[in-house]
Amino acid sequence: MKNVVLDKWLKINSTMNEEMKALYSNLCFTNPECKSIGLISSGENEGKTFLALELMKQFSNDDKTVCLLDCDLRKSKIHRRYTTQFDERPQGVSEYLQGAASLDDILYKTDLKGADIIFAGKTTRNGVNLFNKKNFTDLMTYLKSKYDMVIVDLPPINLVIDGAIAASKTDGVLFVINSAVTNQRNAVLAKKQLERCKVKILGAVLNFVKKSGGSYYYHGYYSSYYQSTTKKHKH
Repeated sequence: MKNVVLDKWLKINSTMNEEMKALYSNLCFTNPECKSIGLISSGENEGKTFLALELMKQFSNDDKTVCLLDCDLRKSKIHRRYTTQFDERPQGVSEYLQGAASLDDILYKTDLKGADIIFAGKTTRNGVNLFNKKNFTDLMTYLKSKYDMVIVDLPPINLVIDGAIAASKTDGVLFVINSAVTNQRNAVLAKKQLERCKVKILGAVLNFVKKSGGSYYYHGYYSSYYQSTTKKHKH
């Protein structure tokens, strides 16, 4: 298995670290049956990739085995941040689903204890067809049997349908909302799209909440079910 360095990039302050611990604890306590969790948002730059990486770190710190699966096949932030370590673009989800790579080809061991990662691979606009393939369902089933948790970084749901299709293969999703940019209409549209695809919404995370001192932090709240949040927050 090939190796990739993540930990030196995952540096957050003590306040954020405590917020992440609280999010992790709430998530595990309220959803003990979940083996795969998707991180999804209505649009770009809402913080879902950050949360996916930090949740992976929390599972690792808790001595759990975890695999992060990057399913943002069109515009992966994980790819841009971490694959500069390699001489060639690493193969990933897109190559695997097209039958051009094996699981051994795409699975990378990270420097976090018990944590592996699968990159998105080659950029493609064919995500809908790929995520509808049986081998994606089979991949999710296998990873859930191998790891304590599978974390899936999903494409923004209001931009492409890929995210909803991939999300439907998880046990549930955390809906990530950027308080500075996400308005009520977009949040409601995203929620309805998830419901149409019968995706279980485990909770919601409000990002970039401005504190009285003028600084921002990541995790405004965690709700056990995203039902009334769009009524509470109007931007």
